[in-house]
Amino acid sequence: MSQVRSPPGMATDSSGGPVVDPTANVIALNDAANRRQDDLREANNRWIIAEIQQLKELLRAQAEHAKELAEKESSRLDSIRQVDEVTKTAAQAQNSLAISTLAKQTTDIATTLSTQVQTTAQAAEARRQADMAEVTKRVSALELALSASVGKSTVADPALIELAAAVKTLASKENTRTGFDAGKAAAIAAGLAAATAVGGGGVALIMKLAGS
Repeated sequence: MSQVRSPPGMATDSSGGPVVDPTANVIALNDAANRRQDDLREANNRWIIAEIQQLKELLRAQAEHAKELAEKESSRLDSIRQVDEVTKTAAQAQNSLAISTLAKQTTDIATTLSTQVQTTAQAAEARRQADMAEVTKRVSALELALSASVGKSTVADPALIELAAAVKTLASKENTRTGFDAGKAAAIAAGLAAATAVGGGGVALIMKLAGS
């Protein structure tokens, strides 16, 4: 086998072949390695930027969610306050109605009681006036009867005169005395009228009634 010889003036290796300069390959490999490093750094930068953007989106979403929650909580509290105000207003209206109703009932009861008391007092006064009118009428009749009796006889029964005076005094004290028994006075007056006809026994009986 023939050996390839290098052209004159070129470097040869130990076997006499031409020596290839590796500078171009080294430069090419170095450039490729540098481009690879640049590509890796660029890819890493893009990844970092993407992560940062993702964090920003996450933070923005969290902020929007927190804002939404705050708005909903504020709306919930406003609704609760509104319900409380409505309940308070309704309670105040019910209390006012109850107070007004109670005041009206109290006024009506007071008016009714006052009317009843006034009516009862008027009825009692009317009965008293009627009784007193009857007593006065009978006493006047007795006085007339006694006057006629005295006119006929010069001697008057002292007991009869005393009894007539007692009945008259009893009738005259009615305006200043409470609890006056008009029926009793009328009975005494009627008895006194009868005494003028029955004599001494009738007088004794009327005196007993007056003493009771």
